[in-house]
Amino acid sequence: MCIYLNLMILIKIIRGFIRAEYVIISKGTLHGRDALELVFEDGSDAPFVIHMLSEQCDRLLPENNQGGGFVVTVWTRGGNQLRYPGKYRVVENLPDVSPWSEH
Repeated sequence: MCIYLNLMILIKIIRGFIRAEYVIISKGTLHGRDALELVFEDGSDAPFVIHMLSEQCDRLLPENNQGGGFVVTVWTRGGNQLRYPGKYRVVENLPDVSPWSEH
């Protein structure tokens, strides 16, 4: 299963500083709205993080589909730019930014 997120980010810059092993997608509430947090987990104390509202996504994983087994991809008009294994969890509040091992 793939999740395609509508991200307007500078891919060339991101490639230069994101050295993630995988992406943790956490679904929760951010400032009273349903949102997602994408943590590009690199094992550091300061991973690259994106927060976005749920309505900015073209699809959402069901809450009963927590865990891994899917791919997070970042696309531009030039095609697929980034690809990482994905892990999904539901949390109460965002930001969360906790490592996968804490849930």
